[in-house]
Amino acid sequence: MSRYLAYFFFMSMLLNSCANNSKQDKESSIDVIEANLPNIDKKDAIVIIQQEVDSVKYEKVETEEKAISKPTSKESPEKIENLVVDKKTGSNPKTGLAPKILFEQTTHDFGRIVQGEQILHEFIFTNRGKSPLVIKNAEASCGCTRPIYPFVPIEPGKQGTILVQFNSKGRLGRQAPKIDVISNASKKIVSLHMVGEVVTPEFGKDPKDSINN
Repeated sequence: MSRYLAYFFFMSMLLNSCANNSKQDKESSIDVIEANLPNIDKKDAIVIIQQEVDSVKYEKVETEEKAISKPTSKESPEKIENLVVDKKTGSNPKTGLAPKILFEQTTHDFGRIVQGEQILHEFIFTNRGKSPLVIKNAEASCGCTRPIYPFVPIEPGKQGTILVQFNSKGRLGRQAPKIDVISNASKKIVSLHMVGEVVTPEFGKDPKDSINN
């Protein structure tokens, strides 16, 4: 029984020595162990004390780290949400730092073409926001249209292009494929349109196209 009492007394002194980091307190703890546990060697007692000290210190540091990482109750949910930003670009729609995408035109009329011809057109846009603009994807409404978009961020004030290829093979009549441009801008999706008419070779091109050519 006295052995258990000595152990509890030792632990109490040990916690105090950890808090005060006192050499005298640690030596007193060793004396308690030797007095109540005569079979234990002094070196073993020192090892036990050091292990317990390290364990207590680790728990203390871990508790302090959790307290620091936990948001204070004074911070409102809106304030915490506003601290979240895009890691790649630093943009945050909640604080007005989101990029803004502005196209010179969103519809291109390619007129009348003969079936089998291909049309290439560049849709030019500008980043009017305050952080880099990232084009995440460009999706066409049909397999006849293939968009190509920039894979690098567009800095504020700079321009970029969406190159669109329309293949009229197998198409006939009025055409209006749509391209959805998806980005990290304040307006997440912008739709572009290619419109025109595809005719057979027998029918011929638009007369104005023949004049231009």
